[in-house]
Amino acid sequence: MKEKIWEMYEDLNEIVYVSNIRTFQLKYMNKKARNIFNISEEYLKDRKCYEVLQGCSSPCAMCTNSKLKEGEFYEWTYYNPVIDKKFSLKDTLIKCDNEEYRMEIAIDITIQKEQRDVIESFENKEKLINEALRNSLSEEEPEKSLIVLLEYLGKWFKGKRTYIFEEMDNNILANTYKWCANNVAVQNNNLHGISVNELEEWYAYFKQDKSVIIKNVDDIKNKNPIIYEILKAQNIATLIAYPLVYNKKIIGFYGIDNPPSERIEHINEMLNVMAYFIVSIIKRRELFRKIVNISYHDRLTGAGNRYAMEKAIDNINLNDSIGVLYGDVMELKKTNDTKGHLEGDKLLLASHKLLCKHFDFNNVFRVGGDEFIVICSKISQENFEKKIFSLYQDMQESRCKIAVGHIWKDSCDETIENLIIRADEIMYENKRNYQKRKAEKEIKEKQNSKDSENDGGLCEYFVKQYRFHTTAFFKAIMSMDFSLSAFVGDLQNDVYYVSDNLRNIINIKSNIVHSFIGTWSMYLSIDKRNEFLSEWNSLLSYGKTNIDYPYDIYINSVRRSGTLKMDIQWSEDKKTPLFCIGIFTDIVTY
Repeated sequence: MKEKIWEMYEDLNEIVYVSNIRTFQLKYMNKKARNIFNISEEYLKDRKCYEVLQGCSSPCAMCTNSKLKEGEFYEWTYYNPVIDKKFSLKDTLIKCDNEEYRMEIAIDITIQKEQRDVIESFENKEKLINEALRNSLSEEEPEKSLIVLLEYLGKWFKGKRTYIFEEMDNNILANTYKWCANNVAVQNNNLHGISVNELEEWYAYFKQDKSVIIKNVDDIKNKNPIIYEILKAQNIATLIAYPLVYNKKIIGFYGIDNPPSERIEHINEMLNVMAYFIVSIIKRRELFRKIVNISYHDRLTGAGNRYAMEKAIDNINLNDSIGVLYGDVMELKKTNDTKGHLEGDKLLLASHKLLCKHFDFNNVFRVGGDEFIVICSKISQENFEKKIFSLYQDMQESRCKIAVGHIWKDSCDETIENLIIRADEIMYENKRNYQKRKAEKEIKEKQNSKDSENDGGLCEYFVKQYRFHTTAFFKAIMSMDFSLSAFVGDLQNDVYYVSDNLRNIINIKSNIVHSFIGTWSMYLSIDKRNEFLSEWNSLLSYGKTNIDYPYDIYINSVRRSGTLKMDIQWSEDKKTPLFCIGIFTDIVTY
């Protein structure tokens, strides 16, 4: 039973149909429309508008849905090759039951004589080309222009498929664009991925600026069995393919499958003329892509820029987990000032490469002169922190030093921009601590240089002052039989020597480790890590001599819990931390 809202159009002498803008599902067709398209009310319920009205298997490329407004009519004319009629169309937007619908009123402006004139005029080469180009070039993007053009040619020439193949750098053909008629499988053409060499016979014609015409596929069964099997598998009986040439070089070809055999010669003539325009649109597409690439990518590193990051953020579901890393390339200004901007550029390139080693290229963005942001969606906390830990490990052996701040959320109850700000704040805090330690280290090294002339340096001073038996200790921690995981550290140089068993447990390459405390803390959760590093910094700032820190961590899928016990040795004035000795009292649970 028809809904009341549409009853007033039922006996109208013009075609009226209504379709859901979101799903393209036909909601209503009046009696006139049902008769012309030979469709029953029952059949109507399960059909899309583009299937019934245009004979397409997917939404029309020239669909006007995006142009419709409630209370206004969008007027245009269109020749429908499915029913061989030209219409004056009036389209509008209707809202009903929380859904939006397209209503179209089609006024037939074709009488028999006018219809013959229209058809005859479209047979005219110039008018056909102008009509095709008018439809395709009205699109803003070249990609869409090519799709519209293929759809237009496919419908007008009553083919089953139209397509464009382009040559790739490796001499392989890629099916870059295609259109399929209704009831024809939307599939990648089996020629996709085939080598140019395998189409040697076709290319012999293309090089003479001739098309490949197959009027009956069975005619090539013995002559070219490989191509025959490919075409036969797609139910192709007839075919026309025409070369696409730019600067006297073949860049691909385009064609139409299963056109009416009686129109093949005429179609071939049209494809010959249209090839020039298709090549022009392809070249316009290349320029368009370059402009887009410049707009969204950093020219030096190739990383996405701030615009690309904003676009990526718009596509992130805030209900998914997210990890954000903010990185600042250390020593970039110093490198530019002392070694030149070329070396500075090399440092930026190496830093970007290092980040991309651990994170997907598309997730890494350069947002400032020395600043990178990494945004990872749908990533577990464990995986995110493993990536950061491995980044820290690589930085120990790399010329690149990146100050890092990061944050992870299982779902985002705030804006991603806020997460970026927080990661930035953490990064700058880490950077300040690094620079402070570095400055203190440089001052101490100058002092040590003077002291070493008198007392043999800090190490000997430490041994003399505290009677620390270095030989016995190093023998102990180097032994695999030593039951506790131990380490000794030079806090002025931030260099540590770890026992073999501790080295194996935390999977590091050398017994000598820079920034060992920071390396080990990466195994803690974010909250625990911040808590531990805060306690460690407090210890170094206020002259404390020991720390007992309970931990519960997973290393290589093994749970380890226990206490980190550490003693700190200070200078006589209690202002400078010199050395530390530490052990881990592990209890292992598998």
